[in-house]
Amino acid sequence: MTTCPECGHHWREPEEPREWIKGAFLVRAEPPEVYYRGRRLDLTPQRAVILGMLVRRGALSHGAIEMVGITGACEAGSKAVHAQISYIRRSLPEGVRIASVAGWGYRIEGA
Repeated sequence: MTTCPECGHHWREPEEPREWIKGAFLVRAEPPEVYYRGRRLDLTPQRAVILGMLVRRGALSHGAIEMVGITGACEAGSKAVHAQISYIRRSLPEGVRIASVAGWGYRIEGA
């Protein structure tokens, strides 16, 4: 609950959704999990967060992945980001892929 410092009015901040559905994907925020057609993908929590962001947005820059602070990466184009995406690609179902967008980041296809 938030209180206005000027008039004292109380209001409740809108809550962020805890899960999103996009195509055949279901993304859960807490705990971080990603499902495809009802089947949970075998991902670490960090990789589930990255894939969840990618599914929700459709595309994701290297910088956005690094800003989440989960890869330990220090600069854009870091090998840590590429390694995380590589592991996620191995867990994707057939027909879904993560494509590289040269000089920018990644895009999910077939979702």
